[in-house]
Amino acid sequence: QYDHIRPVHKAPTMTKPIFTTILKTLKDLLTHQPQDLTLNIFQQITLDTQLLFDDDDQPIKHIAKFWKWSMRKGLSVDKVVQVFYEVLSKDHELGLRLVACQAYLGLLFVPGSRAYKVMDPVLFRFVLDAVGKAGLSVNDEKKKRELRYANIVLETIVRLYDYPYFEEDEDLSIELLERCAETTRIFVATKASGNINVVNLRMNSYQVMYKILEKNQEHFSAVLGLLISNILMSFVNIKSANRLPVYIKDIREASMKFVIRICDFSKEENQSHILALLQNMCVRCIDRAECRNLTSEAICKFLNFLDEKQAIQFMGFLRILSENKKSNLRLLSTEISFDILKDIIYDLTRDSEKYIHYSLEVILVILHKRCSDKIASVRSKALSKIAEVLRMDIEMDAPILRSKIGDILMAPDTRNYDWLTGLQRRIQGQKCSVRKSALQVLEVISLRDKETGPSSGSLALLQNGCKDVAISIRKQALISLCEMLRNFPDSVEIMSTWAATVPKFICDVEQSIQDLCLKYFEVLVLQRISQWKRNNDHGIWILLNKLNRGADIIQCIKKICEVVHKKQGISKRVILGIQNAIESEDPMNIDNRINGAWIFLGYISPWCKKYISTRFIIKQWELVSDIGNEKSIRRILSVIGYICNRIPEHIAEKIAEDLLLELSRFEIPISLIHSYVSVINKICDMLSSENRGHILKDSSAKILNNCTKILSRLIYPDDLKDTFNAPTIIELSAYLFTIGELVGLVEKIPKKLFDLLITMVSSLKQIELSIPTEDDIDIVSPEVIEIPSVIIAHSYVSIGKLCLCDQRLAQKCVPMFAEELGKSRDPIVRNNIVIILCDFCRKYTSLVDGYISKIAVSIRDDNAIVRRQTLHLLTRLIQEDYIKWNTSGNSALLFFRFILALVDPSPVVKQYAIESLGSIHSKNKGSGSNVFFNNMIEAIFFLNDYRDHNIYNKYVQTEREKTLFSLKGYGERRKKRMMIYDVFLDNLEPDEKFLLQSKLVNEILGGVAENLIPLENAGYILLDTLSILSSERIKVNFLQDDTEIENEAERLVNAATGKMLSQLQRKNIIENIIPVVIELKYVLEKNRSPLQRYLMDYIKYLMSDYKEEIQNFFTLDKQTAKELKYELDRHEEDKRKQARSKIIPPSPRFTPRGSEKSHKQVRRTSEISGDSLFSIPNLSSSHKKKRASYVPSPAKRTLSEATESPFKVPITPINSPLHPKKLEFGNQYVRNRMKSIEIDAETITPKSVQLEHSQEFDSGTNLHKRKRRRLRQSKRNNRKRKRDS
Repeated sequence: QYDHIRPVHKAPTMTKPIFTTILKTLKDLLTHQPQDLTLNIFQQITLDTQLLFDDDDQPIKHIAKFWKWSMRKGLSVDKVVQVFYEVLSKDHELGLRLVACQAYLGLLFVPGSRAYKVMDPVLFRFVLDAVGKAGLSVNDEKKKRELRYANIVLETIVRLYDYPYFEEDEDLSIELLERCAETTRIFVATKASGNINVVNLRMNSYQVMYKILEKNQEHFSAVLGLLISNILMSFVNIKSANRLPVYIKDIREASMKFVIRICDFSKEENQSHILALLQNMCVRCIDRAECRNLTSEAICKFLNFLDEKQAIQFMGFLRILSENKKSNLRLLSTEISFDILKDIIYDLTRDSEKYIHYSLEVILVILHKRCSDKIASVRSKALSKIAEVLRMDIEMDAPILRSKIGDILMAPDTRNYDWLTGLQRRIQGQKCSVRKSALQVLEVISLRDKETGPSSGSLALLQNGCKDVAISIRKQALISLCEMLRNFPDSVEIMSTWAATVPKFICDVEQSIQDLCLKYFEVLVLQRISQWKRNNDHGIWILLNKLNRGADIIQCIKKICEVVHKKQGISKRVILGIQNAIESEDPMNIDNRINGAWIFLGYISPWCKKYISTRFIIKQWELVSDIGNEKSIRRILSVIGYICNRIPEHIAEKIAEDLLLELSRFEIPISLIHSYVSVINKICDMLSSENRGHILKDSSAKILNNCTKILSRLIYPDDLKDTFNAPTIIELSAYLFTIGELVGLVEKIPKKLFDLLITMVSSLKQIELSIPTEDDIDIVSPEVIEIPSVIIAHSYVSIGKLCLCDQRLAQKCVPMFAEELGKSRDPIVRNNIVIILCDFCRKYTSLVDGYISKIAVSIRDDNAIVRRQTLHLLTRLIQEDYIKWNTSGNSALLFFRFILALVDPSPVVKQYAIESLGSIHSKNKGSGSNVFFNNMIEAIFFLNDYRDHNIYNKYVQTEREKTLFSLKGYGERRKKRMMIYDVFLDNLEPDEKFLLQSKLVNEILGGVAENLIPLENAGYILLDTLSILSSERIKVNFLQDDTEIENEAERLVNAATGKMLSQLQRKNIIENIIPVVIELKYVLEKNRSPLQRYLMDYIKYLMSDYKEEIQNFFTLDKQTAKELKYELDRHEEDKRKQARSKIIPPSPRFTPRGSEKSHKQVRRTSEISGDSLFSIPNLSSSHKKKRASYVPSPAKRTLSEATESPFKVPITPINSPLHPKKLEFGNQYVRNRMKSIEIDAETITPKSVQLEHSQEFDSGTNLHKRKRRRLRQSKRNNRKRKRDS
């Protein structure tokens, strides 16, 4: 009941009773001890002091005499103040202190309180402390009540500021500002932004601050400094938060409104303070995307309060900020620049042309420069903002923006060339966000040129983007291509690119990309077809013609139509538009229009049967059948096959009879036979009368018997009783193809037919055919020749179709097909056999499963068409789960044979293999099994044809297959292996790369070090492994680019996972990798293997990333650490010498001393076949004392060296960690190893040490004692000086 300040009752009009009441209350206050005081006493004082004012807050008459009258009555003002001091300064209950604050502030309103020094600065600070401690928790009723008390205190301070208490003490005002600023965010811990008491507390705090600024504008900069943390939300750690809490945003919004309010009435001298605020906001912004956006928005609002001079000054500061060393500031500058540009173009709040011109120039320069920033996130942001700027230029008529863009981004030709070249480099970069932004810029640049449109190079870049691994890149490339086609609907080049790329997105693994593909297909194809006549759009028919190129595109278009039908249905207006286009008499582009209309009508016929007019189809069939156009007949027949159940029976029967008649004459092209038989079969099934159907099938059987007789006469001419005209090759092909099509239609197949076909595929059989003469093609003469390959190929297809009807025949023929696939020299035959076996795999999966590896041999076929066909068919079977490549046995060979296509000599086959592997990997990614990770190590053994391992590469292969699929060797073969490994590594996740490093080190490096894998046979295995481990692609980047992750929770999970994996990686380096590498180093040195330099490259790679961990590992073995450091320095020096000489170093070979080969016989070559590169010298016992050494390069040997033995006694410099004196207390292994290591002094000895050897040493051993001591002393002094420095 005491929470409100003003009582409900009316204030009395008599003064003396009021004085008496207050006096009694104050005396009662003095009679209590501080620990005995209660809330009621202070609440009563508050109520009594309010009796001194009327309803309008005006003092009652004669109230000024209160303190004088009370002192005459024996009341001491000092004692009253002392009581309040005791209560507020001690650790009393917070509620009591807040009520005491109300009472104390109420006494300050009594006139004369200033004269009697009731106002005490120390006591007032205690009031502020009590308010500051309120509201830390509002979960229980007690704390909520305290919060209400604090609100009353602040309201009282607002009223108190009208009195002259604060004019003399400016420090008190500043402290009040600080406490109020703290109070605006004091409820952060409560997370209760909707609490009315919390909101009132914040508003009252801002009201106090506003009162202070009204009295004194000099505190303006202090207020801005106190509230900048509210605006930037930096008063609490929000970097690790999933998303910005609502109560944090409420604090920011309230502070923003207050700062805008005080900026409105600020004077001109406060302009510099606003500028300082903006600069501090830029520098102190939190490095978080949402915070940067909000900060940029706030800066643009505050920038409107600056005059022209200060605004230009801020733009100069922004330009400097864009070149700061910190990437987050450069990123922020790009966002602020673009937001300012939007304000300039859209809002036009400033009339100053000078500011507008200068700002646009600065902004475009900032964005242009940041496109080449070394940090990917900055480059991405700058490119995306430039894309929006260019799009803004297209949408708006802003001449000033267009002129500035022309001056800075697109003007002169040389500069434009550099800009587009840099854009191409960004599109082909590594970071997904940069590639996506670069595609956006490329799209907008292409749309700006309304006359010529995009160039062929731009379309090629977009087409490559459609094949990108990243989802965001594929989506952006899809959007860009569709927008280009929308803006340039008549561009044939864009149509070709769109038709070859966009329909494939319906098979993408990402559902959002599929939906986007459907959306654009409906807009760019279906809507244009239905509105073509109204818009006079003839380009759509050219586009539909483009969609008929390639079996893959056709299948994708059919799938798109099916999905559209299932989701929303295809509109009837589309069918009407197609029919109108076919019947239209408009001569413009008539061929493309009719062909395109029939093509698309064939695609959508299965889903729009009820909309297609049967009268229209029958009429068109009558017209086309008379003309005899092959393409038109095939397209109309495909439509008839779908709607034949809606055609009247008598008309359908007549069509079937006409088709059978044409088939029986064998005069139609081979490409139409399948369409004829398909329509006949569908009509037979739909006829209501069984007899009519049987009649048609009987007619088909007669045609099949006629073909059988013709083959019999051709193969067995001795049995002929009448004359027989030998058929031509084309006619015989038509017979064979007709047989294959009709065997699925008739009920009974002639028994003799299979034997005849088997005879036809025999290459030894000769038959009589009519061959055109050389003089005239139309004149033919019979000749007995061997069966042509075309006839054999058609025969195999017919046999395959027979087998599809009879499983027993298939069991007999599958081994024959597999054998012929390996023996046939004709690519047409091999191609058809691959198709047949892959068709068998769908129907007789278990029957063909054992021959999958034989089919995969065709991946290395001599003919590119066969290789591509094999890849295509195997990919389809894998995607449809008919075959798998992770199974045991020889079926697992499929994967390792498949990956050889990645280095196919044909670019088309190579690209198709990359796409196929990518699509299969994407499909199986959700199963948790990565085929690249699981088979990486075995791929190394398989590609190098290494068969001595206990586990890997134990497949049964013929010698021909081993030769075909082996990439063992150096030079080009090694390059191909590395290309395959790169594809593997590009498809691994960071955790898989981490595990792969451990597996490679333990299983291969460890196997060589422990002699489980003999070094003399494993040279290429070890070389590939070290190259992979030293590659940048296997480098684990635990801080991934998370720009594609929209959910903040997933980003936090990724960050935590990356941190954990980073710790595991460091631990793995110390515990598992370094010991194996050191042991392998000893083994290679002992065997004098030339692979040491590759091992040193790997050690250098480890040292670059984990130097501290490696140093900690060698803490207890400092001698080995010194030795390793010395050898690394030597390795680097050798590489520098080779780089300076620009000479390709010879492959290191070893020749034992006494060999007849001299060093001049060592050939310099970059490609060495066989195992010669990794051969280990066979040192006989007679040469043990005179150890073998590296043969020095002829270019580095002197004349004296040429006459001496090519082997030298090692001279080790005294400052080397390998010097015997320094190894005296080393481990036993190093001392023993020194006996067998021989190092060329010219290679390892620095120039200064060589000079000392030549002048002061006698053969490196017999030194004068005095000179030796002098040398040692000088080296000690040098080391001491180094330590001191």
